Amino acid sequence: MWFVVGGLVLLFVVSMFVFRSKKYEKPIVTPEVLSASDTATKTIGELTNSNATLFGVSSKKSVGTAIRTLTTGIFHLSISANLPGIDRESQFYQAWLIRPVPYHYVPAGEFVTNDLGTFVLDWNGLSDKSGGAGPGFAGDYSDYTNLVVTLQARNGSPDPQTHIAEGAFGK
Repeated sequence: MWFVVGGLVLLFVVSMFVFRSKKYEKPIVTPEVLSASDTATKTIGELTNSNATLFGVSSKKSVGTAIRTLTTGIFHLSISANLPGIDRESQFYQAWLIRPVPYHYVPAGEFVTNDLGTFVLDWNGLSDKSGGAGPGFAGDYSDYTNLVVTLQARNGSPDPQTHIAEGAFGK
């Protein structure tokens, strides 16, 4: 009986040694093998919804444009808008990206004015999984199809306040 148990243990040790000493090659995946849904990075510029027009909430007239891109895993949002002048000491304009389903919103930063007095925003989104956009988030904001501009009081509140303009990518 000890010979059988000893033989099984010896067989196990030898098989583990052989298994661990073999070098396995990783399979090479060519781009032709991957489908569009398998790729980890999307290029939003290739999609039909990379531009948005901003409309004033009260006037319903166009007040600006937004462009979004995703290049090398970094989401970029660029907005240019003709918004009413404000007291920059006590107020600021804030952009928000909104995902309709499941509902979630992400602040995209504070507008500044350029040399022509136009309110502009250039924002690079989070490119890692740590960014507050939800579990498993990898920097892809392509599901965030709505855009809102709010007028915020400099009171420390992180929540959206008065809606000034809205738009949607692809509409």
